[in-house]
Amino acid sequence: QKQREETWMCSAAAVDVGEEDESTSSLSSTSTSSSSSSSEFPATKSTSTAAVRAGGGVHRDRILLVDASSLVYRAYYAYHYLSLSSRGRYEQPPWSAPAPDSDSDFDSIGLEGEYDEDKEVVDTSSIFGFTRMLLTLLETLPSYVSVCFDSKGKGLRHDIFPAYKENRKGKTPEFIKETLFPQAKQVVKALQLHSIEVPGYEADDLIATLTRSVLDSESSSSLDVDIASPDKDFYQILGPRVRMLKPLKKKSRNLSSYASPSSSSPYGTGGDIVYEAFTEFGFREEFGGLEPHMFTDLLALAGDSSDNIPGVRGIGPKTGVKLIKEFGDLESIFRNASEIEGKVARNALMSTEGVEAAKLSKRLVQLNHVPDLAKGNFELESDLLFGRPSDGGDELLELFRYYDFQSLIPRIETLWNELDKRK
Repeated sequence: QKQREETWMCSAAAVDVGEEDESTSSLSSTSTSSSSSSSEFPATKSTSTAAVRAGGGVHRDRILLVDASSLVYRAYYAYHYLSLSSRGRYEQPPWSAPAPDSDSDFDSIGLEGEYDEDKEVVDTSSIFGFTRMLLTLLETLPSYVSVCFDSKGKGLRHDIFPAYKENRKGKTPEFIKETLFPQAKQVVKALQLHSIEVPGYEADDLIATLTRSVLDSESSSSLDVDIASPDKDFYQILGPRVRMLKPLKKKSRNLSSYASPSSSSPYGTGGDIVYEAFTEFGFREEFGGLEPHMFTDLLALAGDSSDNIPGVRGIGPKTGVKLIKEFGDLESIFRNASEIEGKVARNALMSTEGVEAAKLSKRLVQLNHVPDLAKGNFELESDLLFGRPSDGGDELLELFRYYDFQSLIPRIETLWNELDKRK
């Protein structure tokens, strides 16, 4: 049997970055399993909804944890150019949008060709995208679902490092904050999905805490975890029972390229929406054989430009992987810095500035433990169980009709019928 160690970097963030906080400890757990164990996900990557649902042929209960905030932003930047409204569509799409040849081009992605001047105008482009993405995930038929949102404003990581995510271009569009997030929460509420938002914490932290709770609980020992997010910070918690569902990017988007949800698309029932099942095996392949729990040490050295994580000056991902494979972990690298072959890396890690930069970066990338959530203020069977809403779906169907999402109605009804079969 192979021994696998899953180290959960869920330490609470400390404000003083100059010293180690002894009261802040990383949570770790060790699990032993055979490489052919039924609790492990397959080594291959999968993109179809059917394959994600089957889990590589091994049928086990799954909990789906959705990084809703990343889904909201992705929906905005992928769909807002369509200029849809609750009247069907705007009369004049922006010049950046591809012009449809006919109503059938709109119909192929579930948009109505009618334009009703009497209806209230509501911009539905982005919430249409969010809803389609969420439905694609739900069509994998998880047993339990929780949808996690970032808290408003700055959080714990900004307390540690005020420049955290400061490099991101421009301000968040007001539409996202004032309109799209409330719309997304409205859809989640109408679906009666479990939803969490905790002041000071990002969705990443909530998902990491929920994941650890599932793995540590004897009552959920047969439950696997799917994390729906493109965020590579989740690499650190991949394991035999934990995988990511990562949305894949398309090189180009135009109306004619959108497959009908009812078509025999290779991308599953989501048409153009593709999710890659990314596992611990994929991580090892991508990062030179490193284990997932080593990812925080890698980012501590190499940094992460997307979140403005500084890392150590002069050390990139390739050098970082090499150092970790040679010395084992960050602390061992610090102790043996004088033995590093490369002059730039050696000098950087022998300096106080380099060591402090690495420690700061590691604190920023570690997924925080959320105490209130970890206490288990929810019941798996009663709060997170995924099924048809108790109102029969009336609230969601009314919302779909209001937004003019007529094509999504048969799709959600098909999903509910599938769920009813599980009773």
